[in-house]
Amino acid sequence: MPLVTQEETLSQNDVLGLNSEYERWLGRTSGLSFPRGVTAFDVFCAEQFLKPHVLLSDQDVLSGLVGKSDDGGVDGFYFILNGALVDESTEISAQQGQSVHLVLLQTKEGQGFSPTAIDKFDTFTDDLLDLTKTPNKYGRKYHNKLQDKMRTFKDKYQQLSLPKIAIDYYYITRQDVMENEGCEMSGRKVVATARRHISKATINDFHFINAARLYSQIGIRPPTTKTLSFIEIMDASEGWVGVVSLPEFYSFLKKEDGERNEAMFDDNVRGFQRETNVNQSIQETLSSPEKSPEFWLLNNGVTILSSLVQPKSLRKLEITDPQIVNGLQTSRQIFTYYSSGQTPLDDKRRILIRVIQNANENTRDKIIRATNNQNPMPAEALFTTFRIHKQIETVFLRHGLFYERRKGFYRDQGKPMSQIVPTSELIPAVIAIMTDRQDDARGRPKGYIQDTIKRWKLFGHDDYDDSQITSDKEVNDNPPFDISVYLNCVRLVRRVDQFLETPKLRLDAEAKRNIRFYLAKYAACAAIGNAHCPPVEISKMDVDAITDESLRTYLKVIRGIYRRYGANDDAGRSPKMSAALNKTLMRTFLKAGGRPVSCGK
Repeated sequence: MPLVTQEETLSQNDVLGLNSEYERWLGRTSGLSFPRGVTAFDVFCAEQFLKPHVLLSDQDVLSGLVGKSDDGGVDGFYFILNGALVDESTEISAQQGQSVHLVLLQTKEGQGFSPTAIDKFDTFTDDLLDLTKTPNKYGRKYHNKLQDKMRTFKDKYQQLSLPKIAIDYYYITRQDVMENEGCEMSGRKVVATARRHISKATINDFHFINAARLYSQIGIRPPTTKTLSFIEIMDASEGWVGVVSLPEFYSFLKKEDGERNEAMFDDNVRGFQRETNVNQSIQETLSSPEKSPEFWLLNNGVTILSSLVQPKSLRKLEITDPQIVNGLQTSRQIFTYYSSGQTPLDDKRRILIRVIQNANENTRDKIIRATNNQNPMPAEALFTTFRIHKQIETVFLRHGLFYERRKGFYRDQGKPMSQIVPTSELIPAVIAIMTDRQDDARGRPKGYIQDTIKRWKLFGHDDYDDSQITSDKEVNDNPPFDISVYLNCVRLVRRVDQFLETPKLRLDAEAKRNIRFYLAKYAACAAIGNAHCPPVEISKMDVDAITDESLRTYLKVIRGIYRRYGANDDAGRSPKMSAALNKTLMRTFLKAGGRPVSCGK
C-alpha cells in the first residue's frame, strides 16, 4: 500500500474532517479498556498503518502496543510473518523465502516531531537487530512486555530460512507540523543502523506522519475487487471453470505494493500446513518447465469463492472479496516462484481455476470442507466451520457480542472493538473455566483444537447436530455445552481482565497475563459454590454479580500460588500451578454432584 507523501499542511476543513473521523473511531472503541500506558490514539494509529495486514485482528493490534515507561521510544511493535502476527507460540516453517514485515510505531498525539525521540529508535534498533546481543548488553532499559517481544523476534527470526524482510518506522503525530532537518538526519541514522545489521532487508525511508498525512491515510482502503483474465473459460449456473496463465494468476495474487494478498487466503484451511513434499514437487515443476508437462495437467488447480462475480468481458471476471478456499499451497508456490524474477520470458503455462459465486454461509463452509478434505488435514484448519460455532455466533449477537469466526469480518463492518470476540479469546476462556488446566489456557490453547478428544470435550463432536438423530454413538456421546456456557466463560474472563487493570493492584503485564485464567477459574467456582464447574451451573452463573471486593479476596489466594511457583511466565504455563489451584478449589468449594471435564494431561 503506497504511503501518502504530500507536504502540505491541513486546511480548516481537513482539520474538521480528521477530528470527525477520529471521533467516529472512538465511538467504535467505547467501553474498551486499553492496557496501562496505551492510549486510544496509539490504537487508532496502529490500525491505520497496519491496514495492509488484513489478517490481523483487533486483539493482534492491541497486543503489539507497548508504549509506557522504559519503552525505548517504541509505542507499537509488530513482527508479522506471512501476514500473521508472530508470538511465542508461533511455529516456524522450514520453507525458504517467507515474508517478514517488522512495523515499529512511535505516536505523539499532543507533540510534534523530535530528534531526541527518534534517537531512541536508533538505540532500540541496535539492541533488537543485533541478534547476538543479550538484555544485559542493551543500550537502555526496556519493560518486560517489550523485552518479551524482542526475545521472540530474535528467537523466531533465527529459525527462518532466507526470509524476505521489510522494516518500516513510523513517527506519527496529530499535530499539523512538518519534520525539520534535524529530524530527517535522525531518521536516516535509524535506517542506516537497521541496514548495518540486516543488509539484505528492504528498509523503507523513515515515515514522518503529521496530521495531513494521517488524515489522508484514513481514507486509504484495501481494494475489495480483483479481475482475472482467462485463456479459456466455461460458465455454469454455479460459477466458472477455465485455465489462466501462470503469470496472470501471479498478478491476481499481488497487492499494489507487490506483496502477496493474504486477505485472499482468510477462508483457506490449509494455511496451517508446514513445508511438505507436495510443496517441493510444485516448486520443482515450476522451476524446470522444460522437464515437466503442462502445469495444469500436474495440479488440481485452485478454487476461488466469492459472494459477487461480474463478467467484464468475454474471458475476464471481476471478483469481489475473492477467497482461495482450495489451492493455498499451489498459490503460494506460484507467487514465490514468480516474485523471484527468475522466470521464462515467454511463459505460457496455465493453471486450472474454478470461480464459485455463492453468498450462503452454510454452502460456503461445505465447499471449504469438501475442497480441503481430499488429503489429511490438521484439525484446527476446519475448527470454525462446524455447526457449534455458527450457533455461538448467533447467541453472542443477542448479547451484544460479535463472535468472529472469520477473522476481520466484524471489524470490516465497523463493529465496536470491545464487542468483538475472536476465536483466540473464546478457546482459552473455555479451557480456563471448564477444565482443570488453566496452564493450557495460558500457554497451549491450540492443543485443544488439534487434539480430537480435547476438542470434542469442549465443543462437541465435529458431526454433532441436535436437529437430527444419528446412529453414531461417538457423535451422540460428545455433545457441545449449552451456548450460555461459552458466553459466560468469555464474559467472566473479560470481567477478570477489567478488574486486573485496576491501578491500585500495581500488576505488571507479565503478572496479569499469568494470573487472569487462574483468577477466572476461582471466581467461577466461588460464584456457583462448586469446585468442578458443572456446565449446567456455569450456564446459569451471574457474572454481573461478581464484585471487585470478592475478586480482591480471590486474588490474594492466586498470587500466593503464583509466587510459590516463581511468579513468572514459566509459572503461568506450569501444570503444577494448575494442580495447586485445583487442590485449593477442592478444599474450598467441594460439593457433591459435580464432575470435572477431563481433557487429558
